[in-house]
Amino acid sequence: MIIPTTNVEKQDFASLPLRQSIDSVYQQTLTDFEIIVVDDSFTQEMRSRLKADYPSIRYIHQPSQGIVAACNRGLDIAQGEFVTFLNTSEVFLPEKLAQQVACFEQKAVL
Repeated sequence: MIIPTTNVEKQDFASLPLRQSIDSVYQQTLTDFEIIVVDDSFTQEMRSRLKADYPSIRYIHQPSQGIVAACNRGLDIAQGEFVTFLNTSEVFLPEKLAQQVACFEQKAVL
């Protein structure tokens, strides 16, 4: 799971869409995943809060290079068999990952 982020440091962290996105991943019925947040512009305070609130995520900071570069950086370090992206303005329904993996496995058998 790669979550690229940019330009969100001015928002209140308690209501931050990034927090909602991450929480939706932790609510998945499929629990074998890694979360990589590639941030393109957070302030030090935001980085500290993110690491403190979500210690199991892999957090990567890069100088402002844009969202595509953040996605590519996440792909470079991802270790899972499957990779998916989640924008900071989106959330996953609880069955999303399980259904995608099941669909892939069914198609792979054909």
